[in-house]
Amino acid sequence: MLPAFGWQAVLTRWEFAPVVTVAVLAVGALYLWGAWRVGRRHPARPWPWWRTGLFLAGLAVVVLATESGIGTYDDVLFWDHMIQHLLLIMIAPPLLVVGQPFTLLLHASRNPLHSWAKRAMRSRVVSFLTWPPFGFAAYVATVVGTHLTGLTGLIVRDPVLHDAEHVLYLVVGYLFSRLPDPDPGPRAGDAGGHVHRAGAGLRGPGHLHRRAAAAGSAGPGDGRALGRGDHVDRR
Repeated sequence: MLPAFGWQAVLTRWEFAPVVTVAVLAVGALYLWGAWRVGRRHPARPWPWWRTGLFLAGLAVVVLATESGIGTYDDVLFWDHMIQHLLLIMIAPPLLVVGQPFTLLLHASRNPLHSWAKRAMRSRVVSFLTWPPFGFAAYVATVVGTHLTGLTGLIVRDPVLHDAEHVLYLVVGYLFSRLPDPDPGPRAGDAGGHVHRAGAGLRGPGHLHRRAAAAGSAGPGDGRALGRGDHVDRR
């Protein structure tokens, strides 16, 4: 029988979840490798350290919500169960979004991975999934569907559905959190290189990222055509 829930239980009642641990370590390691690679390739404009810190903080929140005492008591105390949901859908995703992992992927990668990632981010499917109205609708549908329908009882009784719910919260929370601070990915450039800027806006389906074509013709030292956050890599 579990003792009374409190801060001590949160910090001491940890339950190891291999899938969560491996996934978090893998994602964190890849992110750090990408940030290191950008710093090595662009010493004058390294990847912002604060984005790295916030992204890692988001991963830490995922671990806290699923493996600490909060995860241990989530099927015992309803209010603790709801705290876990808030952490996964409202706290961790914004931290991950501000970390801009997909923009980092484009900054750090080379062809053919860079070209494949750029095509994927410009696809119709991704354009629709990252369309703000879809993110809002998915958020509302997820919150209502997992709390005010018959799915609630099924999720509580089935560990697989419970884990799937956690993944759903992270994904939907990420899409919803992109509304104020999108992670746009690639930008249009010339045929000889790629230009992308962190923190640019999102307009709707079919328009993930657009940039004046003139920016692509500027050299790395031409500050008139490129913003401070842009990187131009010639292949």
